[in-house]
Amino acid sequence: MKRREFLRSAMGLTGSLVPALALGSSPPCPPATLSVRSGTRTRTACASSATEAIAGVPQWVSELQVNSGWQYIAGGTNWPGLDPWQRGACMIDVRMDPVPEAPGYAGMDDVIQSWQGGSMDTDRREFLIVANGGHSSYLGNEGYALQLWRDVPAWKRLSDSTPNDQLLFDINHRHPFELTDVCAVHADGRPRSFHSSGNVQYANGRVWTTMQTSVTPGGSAQGIWSWDRAGIAALPDDFAPWRRDDPFPFRTHGIAGLTGNPLGFAFGPSAYDPVSGYLWGYSQGSAWAIDTHTGRVAVSPSPHGYNWGAKGYKGAWAVCLPDRRQVLIGLSRTSGQVVYIHDLTRPVGAEAFRGVNTTPELEWDPDSYWYNWSTPGTKNDGGGYGTNEDYVLMSNPYMRNAFAYGMGAVYVGGKVYVGPVPTRLSGTLGGEVRVLDPETMRWDELGNSGVRPIALAGSKRGRGTQWGNFQRFNVVQFEKTVVLLHVADIAGPTHAWRIA
Repeated sequence: MKRREFLRSAMGLTGSLVPALALGSSPPCPPATLSVRSGTRTRTACASSATEAIAGVPQWVSELQVNSGWQYIAGGTNWPGLDPWQRGACMIDVRMDPVPEAPGYAGMDDVIQSWQGGSMDTDRREFLIVANGGHSSYLGNEGYALQLWRDVPAWKRLSDSTPNDQLLFDINHRHPFELTDVCAVHADGRPRSFHSSGNVQYANGRVWTTMQTSVTPGGSAQGIWSWDRAGIAALPDDFAPWRRDDPFPFRTHGIAGLTGNPLGFAFGPSAYDPVSGYLWGYSQGSAWAIDTHTGRVAVSPSPHGYNWGAKGYKGAWAVCLPDRRQVLIGLSRTSGQVVYIHDLTRPVGAEAFRGVNTTPELEWDPDSYWYNWSTPGTKNDGGGYGTNEDYVLMSNPYMRNAFAYGMGAVYVGGKVYVGPVPTRLSGTLGGEVRVLDPETMRWDELGNSGVRPIALAGSKRGRGTQWGNFQRFNVVQFEKTVVLLHVADIAGPTHAWRIA
């Protein structure tokens, strides 16, 4: 890291070194490996098992063909038809033992199913899933990493969950971490699992969430928390066990403000701007930002000049274009394919946002949204298991020319890639990846020459199971090699697509 880059990262936006240390993190480290005069590379004191292999391109990446289409990786040793470099381990193989549970709550499937997202640690080349669960769903708040720097990618549990005897279900419980209608944290000070949806990003060594969403045990709560990946890396075995009266690796940061309807209930998207260090959150009528250097609210919820509606911003996608000083936002379940542009150079308000029609107008993920899981070509049995009504989620009609619910988006090489929502099991259509040129606002499509991504393989889902992929559609880079990812199943393969 160059000296000026280090100072800027440490100083944040306040002109002081204090904010960087205010989060209780370790002092910044140099890169894990450094070049020496002989041309070789040497490990520094900050090198860890998670960064040793980053200097090169791992085997699984090098064996993916350019324009590969979706391929399986990290499929588990018992998953048939995979090459050795594709096997790895499934997420469920590294689950908590015992699994956090209580009567009436779902199991680990809802780490993926229940409106869940994830984030990419670009430093360590790891895909991270932390505290996924959602209301009345999975109770655990542990953290997982898909370690993509390995020659054979594999999942690892990086932190333990709140144990069952520390779980709180009393909606009258109160904690300094402010809340609305349910308690936001358990007795051990760790936040309860929640619908991460589009509200989670990786920045400055931590996973951040605006929360502002529904949480177990079935209500909504407000608050900002972070999960210290860099701090875990400094521990023995790169693992954070549960300790009583110690909420590490979590830290709470107050609330952004009263957003959503009901208050605190906002499945809106978020985007991280690495230039300012701000994590932006968006809801039905407002936008706010968290300073990831200080952990404080940088922009309180302010009207953005639109009323996106309850159906539009829930499940929407967002992505930051730092070089253009913009965030692009695509609403779900709305007529047309308008993309809203947030101008990061302006204060939040009507002048900072504008809607732009994109062309050509395309239909999205027909196999996921419009056709029966068992009978390709037959419309989805959305209303009564046989009526073939034109919707999937109850009371939330979809339109074929609208963005699907819970799509993911990444920005790489000057283009925006918007990912699939493959939750039906026919596997004959869908799973496409669309590419938006932000200069012309025109779409193109990548031809999928690989497998069709099928989430939760072998499990027939009901009518309300269009969970989306949110940031579980992501991107990882090794040198000049770029690979799209889609994490769709706790018990099956992850999907990877090497692009030109």
